[in-house]
Amino acid sequence: MKPDFPNNCEQIFFLPGSEPFFSESHNSFSHIQFEAILLHFQRLILHASLIDTPFGGILFSGPSGIGKSTQAQLWVNYAQARLINGDRPILGREDGKWMAYGSPYAGSSRCFVNQKTPIRAVVMLEQGRETRLSPLSAGQAFRSLYAEITVHTWDKTAVEQTCDLLTDFAASVPMYRLTCTPDAGAVEILRRELEKGDESTGSQRSPI
Repeated sequence: MKPDFPNNCEQIFFLPGSEPFFSESHNSFSHIQFEAILLHFQRLILHASLIDTPFGGILFSGPSGIGKSTQAQLWVNYAQARLINGDRPILGREDGKWMAYGSPYAGSSRCFVNQKTPIRAVVMLEQGRETRLSPLSAGQAFRSLYAEITVHTWDKTAVEQTCDLLTDFAASVPMYRLTCTPDAGAVEILRRELEKGDESTGSQRSPI
């Protein structure tokens, strides 16, 4: 007799003898098409480091090796932040608001906290000799995000659904390009920008 599962759960079956292969989370999630399961529930996987801060959730994204973990750790060190996920957090809407969730994909950070946070900003990273921050238009944001989203490009339906969600996300969440060095100055320039935004909207969030 099969166990009773809630409607928002999925059952995954694999052949006997395959247990050692599925002992690694990366193998498990890639072979069950985890991104397709999440897309069914209007969720996306973004290649990013996710922190929770007094401003809300901040996602640092960009190609591998660009410094996502470094920037996240700088916020932990200097700005009362908490690391939620170090590699591939999940994005989704709740009551019309975009949220970020920890996921089992931890990367080298080995950090995967089962927590969610409202998204305050997404920061696309570039390395440079000086620190500069600039806002991205919805179009620029979409192009940058799509390069870091997990999606099977051969699946036309999945690509269309992903693009629809990304279009909404890029138009709903503040996005920035941060060219920076790996020091506290990168934290300060972004913090000042977020403080300006909070002052203009009158929003306030208790410290962590």
